[in-house]
Amino acid sequence: MLSFLVLMAFSIHAQDKIIPDNKGFFHIKVDDGLYVVSNMAWGGLAEKGTPTQNAQLLIGSEKALLIDTSTPKEGFADYVRSITDLPLMVVNSHGHLDHIGNNNQFDEIYIHPADTALLRAHFSNYGKPHFTVKLLNDGEVIDLGNRKVNVYNVPGHTRGSLVFLDQKTSILITGDAIARRLLYTFGDWTDLSVYFHALERIGKLKFDAILTNHDRFLMSPDLINRLKKAISDNIETETKTWNLMGTDYIHIVPVDDQSNPDFIDIVILKDKLPEAIQDLKRNGYLK
Repeated sequence: MLSFLVLMAFSIHAQDKIIPDNKGFFHIKVDDGLYVVSNMAWGGLAEKGTPTQNAQLLIGSEKALLIDTSTPKEGFADYVRSITDLPLMVVNSHGHLDHIGNNNQFDEIYIHPADTALLRAHFSNYGKPHFTVKLLNDGEVIDLGNRKVNVYNVPGHTRGSLVFLDQKTSILITGDAIARRLLYTFGDWTDLSVYFHALERIGKLKFDAILTNHDRFLMSPDLINRLKKAISDNIETETKTWNLMGTDYIHIVPVDDQSNPDFIDIVILKDKLPEAIQDLKRNGYLK
């Protein structure tokens, strides 16, 4: 598995030297018509390991799809438009601060219904929203012309977290819902058994690789099983506490080296830990 991950990481970074524009924006071609769009302020040109912040752009023959808008940065929409002039559909994978910051540079934003309140709450940190919110539901298919993108809800990180399966490249774009660094949960609590069930559902789909929001390399589909195993193996034994904005989490870190493609870092709400353990046992995910 490790050799697969190394090769997939190499396939993104083995290209001409990236030269950011005068505002720090740059993009990386992942596959045919699929790009990672980022800025020097969002992790620089970091290789695999260091967390970064990115958007994903899918270009079809008739229109394009932008997934997430990161944190506020003047010129973001103009930079996206420099890559494609096709009609653009903009989606937030979920409602957190670091995925919605440039929403006001676009007229319409799509998001899952369960995350609309979260979107409003988090965007209030940036000012008054000037975009129209439209709903995107589990099971919908976005037709970009010569490529179709399937939409799935994976509740856990947030209740309305969405992942996107690009049929053309067989790459699953997962935001923060399925990632090496999993914050569970920052928003309304979702039972872990619901998350495990969602992971099992996604794991049955046919795809070749996973592209998350905070890493710029492709990961093996086996990440899904490794997430489940990391939680079930460590949830009853780990006691390391981490505080985020006044809230305590239990920190689970099976692999400490972020440059290792097998690195997983999971934090779970501390006050929900006993309930989460019982929920997993009740539903057969934990002995």
